[in-house]
Amino acid sequence: MHDALTSLLDDLRLQLVPGDGATWLRGQGLNLRLEPAELDRFEAQAAADPEALRARFASMASHAGGLPSWIVARSGVRLLLARAEDASDAVMHLPLSDAASALLTHCDPDETLITWLGAAVLDRWNQTVEELAEAAQTNLDRLLEAATLQVDEVRGHRIGMLESASAYKASLILAPGLRAKVEPVLGWPIHAVAPCRDFLLLFADEEAIPALAPAVMAEYDGSAHPVSNEVFRIDDEGIQAIGRYADAP
Repeated sequence: MHDALTSLLDDLRLQLVPGDGATWLRGQGLNLRLEPAELDRFEAQAAADPEALRARFASMASHAGGLPSWIVARSGVRLLLARAEDASDAVMHLPLSDAASALLTHCDPDETLITWLGAAVLDRWNQTVEELAEAAQTNLDRLLEAATLQVDEVRGHRIGMLESASAYKASLILAPGLRAKVEPVLGWPIHAVAPCRDFLLLFADEEAIPALAPAVMAEYDGSAHPVSNEVFRIDDEGIQAIGRYADAP
């Protein structure tokens, strides 16, 4: 299976590594999780247009293996809200709940390549985990500041949506400036649902939770980048999962 792709990757000193319920593309500084659909697409391209795919992987490896210096890379370090199963010893992360984790990542300015960061970058950049986390939170605050908070009513409940085209949209619940952004409009503490990377709803009223179930589960089940079907409570103490839609009778 994936013979053409494996042969192409061997030439580039890259490999597909099964593990943690996923397939990872590793080598030359790369540490990327590949979904089954992505694997199939790469295999088809390896058979149809191997040189184009070779160039793409070579570019990815060049980026990962030659991450910029810290003074340049700092602005691209961010926390990514992801499934707990996406976290492993190979990726620096912070567990948030049974289903979700925050991963330390680096992205290019266009967010076309998101690299999950392992501990090896600490020596390369001469930084600590705490310094990377601080930079990641600062960068999320910048994204949050640029996002517009829209409010709609769903079955009589005020529901907030952060308008952002970023792949880190759901991750904005990890931004330290979230309270200042939402409290004047929605109140505080708040609740959040983040079923996938690019879908986030915020609300203060717990009674809104059942009304959001259809939308949350549709996004969670249909997304290529699902995160969690949990409901989070966010207050001054942090983020806590208070339940999940899958557990509803």
